[in-house]
Amino acid sequence: MWAEFIVGQFQLGLLIVMRLFGMIVVAPFFSSVLIPMRIKAVLAVGITIVIFPILSKQMNVEIPDNLIDYVILVANEVIIGVSLGLVIAVIFGLFQLAGQFFSIQMGFGISEVFDPLSQIHVPLVGQFLTLLGTMIFLHLQGHVLLIEGVYESFYKIPVLDLVKSSKPLSQLLITVFSDMFTVALKISLPIIGTLFIVTLGMGLLAKFAPQMNILMLGFPIYITVGFVMIVILLPYIVENGKAVMDIYFKKIFQLF
Repeated sequence: MWAEFIVGQFQLGLLIVMRLFGMIVVAPFFSSVLIPMRIKAVLAVGITIVIFPILSKQMNVEIPDNLIDYVILVANEVIIGVSLGLVIAVIFGLFQLAGQFFSIQMGFGISEVFDPLSQIHVPLVGQFLTLLGTMIFLHLQGHVLLIEGVYESFYKIPVLDLVKSSKPLSQLLITVFSDMFTVALKISLPIIGTLFIVTLGMGLLAKFAPQMNILMLGFPIYITVGFVMIVILLPYIVENGKAVMDIYFKKIFQLF
């Protein structure tokens, strides 16, 4: 009797751990390579220990006796957690994409650095905007809201079959991916437009003064104008970043 109860509670706890671990492995800030995988696993187990006494009383879950069915449930929990983390990860991608749009025009297209959050090489400006996005994420208590979102998901997306639980999450992911390019272009458009005007001016200058070395003269001008525009537009970028993150945090909770 007690053995069956303990085994059942352990199986339920493992399902909760897998959903949390799937979110932590993918979500920004938590997924950084600077955080060892063991720390991520301990964090998932620690959160589970805190919320398990509440969830075990309120969740009515029938643990299957068949090992294959239970493995499918574990995979389902991992996919739900990864999907929730991926929604926020895509939002961080728009900051990198905005930096990609005008980095080449500024002359930084060839200079790339390794981003520990996304684990890819990005231009310097993209790295700066990614760090800015991380600060916005922490300022909005995004790490707390994300954990709260996973906790709420156990009530609205309990241990279900994969088809039922994946449909609303897939629709949210499609929406986020489609909006990412629009928002990134909206953030970078003033800088792109300004650099285009500078390029047009340099072209006219090269036409009227062909003896000038426009190539060598253009690099410092592009970089200076680009950084000046970034400083001027910094409040605009921060407000847009806050608005986008706030919207998608609300969408995650509305989904539940």
